[in-house]
Amino acid sequence: MGNIDVFERIANNYDTPDREKIAKIIANSILKKISPQSSAQIAIDYGCGTGLVGMNLLDAFNTVIFADASQNMINIVKKKLEASSHLNAKTVCLDAENQPIQTVKLEANTIFMVQVLLHVKEITLLLNNLSETLPPKGQLIIVDFDYNEQVISDKVHNGFKEDKLTQTLHESGFENINRETFYHGKNMFMNKDASLFILTATKIG
Repeated sequence: MGNIDVFERIANNYDTPDREKIAKIIANSILKKISPQSSAQIAIDYGCGTGLVGMNLLDAFNTVIFADASQNMINIVKKKLEASSHLNAKTVCLDAENQPIQTVKLEANTIFMVQVLLHVKEITLLLNNLSETLPPKGQLIIVDFDYNEQVISDKVHNGFKEDKLTQTLHESGFENINRETFYHGKNMFMNKDASLFILTATKIG
């Protein structure tokens, strides 16, 4: 995953009231999209960061696996889990864009990724690797920014157009792709007004 060095540096100061607020909004949106087949089973929060979203979803699954390429972010999640009453969570430091997924032997019914793809250079490679952890009809949930031409950066993608991301998902073995914009915010993406979409897909099988 890209920008790992940045997240290693900011992990201890990442959580802010604004980020906690939007994380709850995102978690509530994800809750509404969890398929009946995936509910109360195993989920991977890939690119979990400090667990702001995933900590709000622990009651929705039997097990939540928090995975991130930044060890410092994972360390923050571990501290949060130790301080909570939840025993149904695991953590793993994983860069699924560059590390063979088989090395950590993960399996899940659902994968959710929140504001992860914008940092990923090889999106198709990442999706292909993550799909190996899902069974046929397993669910993928993506939350990220809609395409925003005002955002100019050499560090992140400036959001995602629906047609291009849908094509990429089809090429990576996903179907039943549905996407909707659910949140608009001020100065939330590289200091620009932006909107977030939530996308659901199932692994072909």
